[in-house]
Amino acid sequence: MVISTEQTPWFANFDNHLALGILPHGLSSYQNKKFLYDIRSYFWEEPLLFKLCKDGIYRRCHPEEEVQSMISRCHDSPSGGHDSASKTTTNVLQTGFFWPFLFKDVPIDVRSCDHCQRMGN
Repeated sequence: MVISTEQTPWFANFDNHLALGILPHGLSSYQNKKFLYDIRSYFWEEPLLFKLCKDGIYRRCHPEEEVQSMISRCHDSPSGGHDSASKTTTNVLQTGFFWPFLFKDVPIDVRSCDHCQRMGN
């Protein structure tokens, strides 16, 4: 009789506010204003959350657990071709994926790719 708790995704507060109108607890007045400003670019479609990016395209928000598989899908797959960090980031965006630290996570993962390190630039 063990209850396992999953880690809540980074967008749980956005989901709760868009679906139920619940504001996160413990925010200062500045954080509350920033949250309400940021929420304007998110869109809730029943099971999924989308973000309107600066290029005018809605991209699906993904939890942290899926980030590594999405980066490897766009970088390591035969269609990915072990491209540079900027090309891999472009591939991730073109496939419609989004998470807050996308532009930080992809270069770190590309730098740690064994195949790319062996082949050089």
